[in-house]
Amino acid sequence: MTALAKFSSHQAQNDSDIWATSGIKEQGQSAYSSIKSGLPYDVFQLLCNRLDVTEANLANRLGIPPATLARRKKDKRFNAAESDKIHTLMRVVSTGTEVFEGDDNALQHWLNTPAPSLGGELPLNMLSTTSEMMAVRDCLIRLEHGVYM
Repeated sequence: MTALAKFSSHQAQNDSDIWATSGIKEQGQSAYSSIKSGLPYDVFQLLCNRLDVTEANLANRLGIPPATLARRKKDKRFNAAESDKIHTLMRVVSTGTEVFEGDDNALQHWLNTPAPSLGGELPLNMLSTTSEMMAVRDCLIRLEHGVYM
């Protein structure tokens, strides 16, 4: 069963755990091996569905050119560097899901709202580097602990 198919069945059960839905581990040797060998394309599609963005939109935000995205879609797998970014984004989404208690609409709204602690940037616009994504994740963690900046 593909990650996208798992997402559809889990979504019906209101399961918002991206790790269980995708079959990818958050950390540990299994996660690192998955990243090095390249994450499957359907994990990327799962993220697009969770964030309610098109594949082209998310790829652009991650710095993946359209021609490269087309090749990855055909090959059904990303390379290690792209997989590392996708995995980091999965961590952001997982943290956001916890903070917003499984409410994807609330997470999507927050990602599309300027964040003062991120210099007024939209969190969704801060996906092109791992450092930016970690800043977004750190912001979510501060929100969860009641530290508003």
